[in-house]
Amino acid sequence: MMRQAYAPIVREPWKTALIALAGAAVGLVALLPIAHVDPWSWVVAPAFLAVGAVAQARALFSEGGPLRT
Repeated sequence: MMRQAYAPIVREPWKTALIALAGAAVGLVALLPIAHVDPWSWVVAPAFLAVGAVAQARALFSEGGPLRT
C-alpha cells in the first residue's frame, strides 16, 4: 500500500514541491478575475489546490494508476 501512495513520479521532494506550487498557482490565477474575493479565499484556494494536485498526481502515477510509467 505504501508503494502505491508514493509513486516514483512524486517520490522525490522537488517534484512534489513543483506539483504543489503548480496547484497553488492555479488557485491564485483562478481568483484574479473575480471582483470581490474574500481574504480567506486567497489562503484557502491555493492551499486546497496544492494539496489536491499532489494527491491527484500520486493517485494517477501510482502502480495501479492509469498513468504509471
